[in-house]
Amino acid sequence: MTRVSRYLIISEKNKSNKILHAEPEELISSINKSTELDCESEFISAESKKFKYNLKSIKFENQTRDKRFFILVFHLDDESNIEQFEFLDSEIRNFIESYSDLEIFILEDAISQYYSKEAYELIHIIENKTRALISEVMFLKSETQAWEHPLTKNLSIRDTGKSNNKKYKPLDGKYFSDLTTMLFTIFDDKKDDRKDNFNSNLKYFDNLMQEEFSESSTTKIEELRIAFEEIKKTAPRSIWDRYIASSLKDSEKLFNSLNTVLKQLEAPRNDIAHNTVFRKESYTSLRQDVEKVVLQIDKAIEEFENRSISKYSKEEEKEVLDILDNSSIEETVVEETTDDDLTIIVPAQEDGFQQVFLKDNEWYDIRIGKRRTKIRYIAGYEVKPRSGIQYIAKVKDIIPSENYFGYWKVIFDGKAQPYDHLIPLGNTYPPQNIRYTTKRELDEVAEKNETLEKIFNNPY
Repeated sequence: MTRVSRYLIISEKNKSNKILHAEPEELISSINKSTELDCESEFISAESKKFKYNLKSIKFENQTRDKRFFILVFHLDDESNIEQFEFLDSEIRNFIESYSDLEIFILEDAISQYYSKEAYELIHIIENKTRALISEVMFLKSETQAWEHPLTKNLSIRDTGKSNNKKYKPLDGKYFSDLTTMLFTIFDDKKDDRKDNFNSNLKYFDNLMQEEFSESSTTKIEELRIAFEEIKKTAPRSIWDRYIASSLKDSEKLFNSLNTVLKQLEAPRNDIAHNTVFRKESYTSLRQDVEKVVLQIDKAIEEFENRSISKYSKEEEKEVLDILDNSSIEETVVEETTDDDLTIIVPAQEDGFQQVFLKDNEWYDIRIGKRRTKIRYIAGYEVKPRSGIQYIAKVKDIIPSENYFGYWKVIFDGKAQPYDHLIPLGNTYPPQNIRYTTKRELDEVAEKNETLEKIFNNPY
């Protein structure tokens, strides 16, 4: 298909009140004299290449004497001559600028059309590489593609409707501009208990920092390290940080490159879509960036595929599915345990524990998710200096809190019963909010004189 560049040229009176270029012939004569172009009757030569052209004057019923209008058209029949065609375009525009009485408007731009086509191929490649990267890593680590629709819905990402097509590829239904949102936007998964955990973890970390280093430095540093790891687990993070980064070598470098390039591509992609000027300089810069990132993606995927792929941990898998559907994983996990011994662990300060947990036979103002109806027992984790669990109570009822909307009160079925010894924390992070386990597992840990590390490092 022949591409054309079409220009509207306006000739006005000069300072001498004369129109120097009133006819096409006068304009052609000036072009031949003032540029390195050679205009013949049908062809114009630029750097030894000939291009077909047309120049005509626009006539009006009431012809004005103050201005003349011309339409100039150049034909690009062979795209291999794009460099000479660019030179032709440059000479014409420089020529017009050299005359104060001439003005030019680009109506059609063969050069932008050519580079837009080339650029769109690059954009298509990087877009598909990015979609493939997300899908391959998350699918192979979770063995399901079920996360796609709920996850993007959670992020308020639009769907193009392509997902209804039988030939649909993963994430095809998502707009290009939404890929950066999906990958790199730091978000909270909107679960209240996760927000509470994050805030509680921050508070605990702050308390550790305020304490004097009375213990050995090694112990203190280890406590701080564990606390920091827990904060990272519950902090608002991006999809990249949550589910992809740990699986890819040099993920931080790839993150920076991909994030930068995808955002930079949004502007030229819009320029191309809206037919704005897009020339060689923009294309060259775009190509360099895209080629660099494509190589990084290919290398990361190859290394990912060439080693044994570890599935998401139980906690990661639960987190993935929790974000997708707040009910699906919870019900699944409960079914994997037994309905008669699901246990909630609550952290408690000494005063509140002695009065409320052991004497009032209740515990209140806690957030509990959809597992609420499945909970059968409640265990109290006593914070420092005891740092462990010794009491567990059977749950009679869970009712709304009288103090705060969205919080719950647990009513015990009788007195809390003690284990014959305190189940110590061990070398792990103390709970800052509710944790789930089973009575069976607590009993087993107590019987074997183990620590809570086994429970807290393998969350339900």
